[in-house]
Amino acid sequence: MDILWDAHVVAVRGLVRRTLLAVADVDDVVQGVFVTAWRRSTGLVDDPGSPGARAWLLAVATGHVQNANRAEQRRRAALRRFVAEVSVRDPGVTATPEVAVPETVGDPLSTLRAADQTLLRLWSSGMSTAELAVELSVSEAAVRQRLSRARKQLATALLAATKGGDGS
Repeated sequence: MDILWDAHVVAVRGLVRRTLLAVADVDDVVQGVFVTAWRRSTGLVDDPGSPGARAWLLAVATGHVQNANRAEQRRRAALRRFVAEVSVRDPGVTATPEVAVPETVGDPLSTLRAADQTLLRLWSSGMSTAELAVELSVSEAAVRQRLSRARKQLATALLAATKGGDGS
């Protein structure tokens, strides 16, 4: 497997770096490609330096990039919907979805506790509060309370990031 890595990591990393929306995820996607190769290494181990192995790895990398890009687009759309919802609820909030989540803001989720990040990611993927309660082994009321708190903290982080990002 080390031979496969040495022979093709530069090509795989280059493809991933050029096509991935979230640059911070490049190493994770590259690692995922080689984990897939390790799990399905039947024909690759025989001749890891072959052009066929490289083509297969690049095809797998393309699939991993597409999945990661779809996830990133869902995350960005969820953040925009959330900011729009906060703007409607609180007329004093002047942020719009286009302004609140510029590409340069970074990841406002990283300002939250790990448990709150997980909760918001699961919720933004479409899970209901009942499903979240089962997944997290807590009551549905606890999920609603934690979700409310996490969404408020995320709104605060988003607003702080946009105010800091436009020079005000």
